[in-house]
Amino acid sequence: MTTKCIVYTRSDGGLAIVIPSPAYIAGWLAANADKTELDAIAHVQGKDVPPDALNVWVEEAANLPQSRAFRNCWREHETGGVKNIVVDMPLARAQKMAEIRAERNKRLAETDGLILRAKETGQAAQESRLALARQALRDLPATVGLDTLATPEALEAFQPNWPVME
Repeated sequence: MTTKCIVYTRSDGGLAIVIPSPAYIAGWLAANADKTELDAIAHVQGKDVPPDALNVWVEEAANLPQSRAFRNCWREHETGGVKNIVVDMPLARAQKMAEIRAERNKRLAETDGLILRAKETGQAAQESRLALARQALRDLPATVGLDTLATPEALEAFQPNWPVME
């Protein structure tokens, strides 16, 4: 079973990962008994990596980041001639903020009916509480400080203090 994968930079700057099927590699090696695992990986690279791919390299699959939460934010980083995969933190923070905004919008939509019902039934106190909570939801992205989160793990684990909807 192969433990290798092929990594390359896409035209948008993101990384693509090709993880060869162990069954395919085993079959290819059985049909090409005089070849090595790296030959099989090169064969997969030749057929599956686009010709315009940049910075192609073979990596141990174990070296891929464990979390896929910021998969679209992975970038190549080279130090001392060794390539590795890092998370572009500014891009990851932008992704997390987009996720927070999407959740905020979902929560706002869920309260549309509640506030309308409170208006229609004359529940002024409930309407006022909901209006305040909805405003807190609208303001939430401006109050979230993602810049203090320095690692992908901390960013992934972060959850804002969501206003309570009654």
